[in-house]
Amino acid sequence: MLIAAHVVGIEACYVYLRDEYHHCRELLTRELAAVQAYFGATPSVHSRPHSHPHPNPPLEGEGIDSVPALQEAGIVRVSALEGAGIVGVSAPEGEGKTSAPPLEGEAFDPTPALEGEGTTIAPPPSRGRLGGGWGSYILPKIEIRRGAGAYICGEESAMIESIEGKRGMPRLRPPYVAQVGLFGRPTLQHNFETLYWVRDILENGAEWFSGHGRNNRKGLRSFSVSGRVKNPGVRLAPAGITVKELIEEFCGGMQDGHNFYAYLPGGASGGILPASMGDIPLDFDTLQPHDCFIGSAAIIVLSQHADHADRARDAALNLMKFFADESCGQCTPCRVGTEKAVTLLEESKWKTGLLEDLSQAMVDASICGLGQAAPNPIRCVVKHFSHEIV
Repeated sequence: MLIAAHVVGIEACYVYLRDEYHHCRELLTRELAAVQAYFGATPSVHSRPHSHPHPNPPLEGEGIDSVPALQEAGIVRVSALEGAGIVGVSAPEGEGKTSAPPLEGEAFDPTPALEGEGTTIAPPPSRGRLGGGWGSYILPKIEIRRGAGAYICGEESAMIESIEGKRGMPRLRPPYVAQVGLFGRPTLQHNFETLYWVRDILENGAEWFSGHGRNNRKGLRSFSVSGRVKNPGVRLAPAGITVKELIEEFCGGMQDGHNFYAYLPGGASGGILPASMGDIPLDFDTLQPHDCFIGSAAIIVLSQHADHADRARDAALNLMKFFADESCGQCTPCRVGTEKAVTLLEESKWKTGLLEDLSQAMVDASICGLGQAAPNPIRCVVKHFSHEIV
């Protein structure tokens, strides 16, 4: 989802989704109103946001980089100068076992805008005026831009390319999208969940949001839990919760007869950890020392059962096949690297030295995060599940 925004006020919102959603405009208007009220009264792009009782909400961007939301906003505001900036929000994940909370349940009731083949025309834009406690601002025009669910279009510049009508392929940097983004304008990229929390934080205060959390972490997070648990699904839980706590308190425990064996803490590229490391807080900086990251917060639970035993090496192979299919093919390290990795992972005994060299080449030379993060599951299996690959 990409939101075109003037320095003083939001101009238009380009929603990038796989399907139309009935409450999309209503929900977006709620959040954009808060963003506009927060930044709208600033007379100059070189000034700080206007006085607000909670000027620094502890909100980090979702995904790999997790840059504080207001820090990113400040970069775009300066880059915009006297022109118009753009805010970008990723809505579709394009990844199995992953979903964002605003797109689930009653909040976002999926309703196709048009039925039949070739429904690529967006519905009419909506427009209105914001009043009440948030001041008087013209609400943004909201237009639906449908994508095909490509995983690569979760990368900020690839999504921009897709919205502009081009093939979804990452751009080379510099310039960065905060300087030259959608339609050549400075662009701020966020996950939908980041935007989802803005108004709640501004209305209830940073202290309210910071009051949630465990293990010295602050805030709330949505975890998309799947695998061998009794009650899989999207669960709103405190930031810093451990996977063992998440399974027992929010998912009803493991399925009958299944013993917790391993888990993926952050979706396809977030790595794989053994159950013995299930007490690590699920947050950004806590997982990085273990070659993992929270990413999309898609928690996939693997198990051992009398009739079937999940293996981390099988998960790594399936993930690498996924990356090979979803690679845009623009850069050789990712295009060829993922294919070579699949071939090596299919061997009964892994050539760990060759896999490490290949992984490092992909990390160092791939254009975007897909190729750079794709080797994470391989490295985790070599490090934590060596008994499976000898």
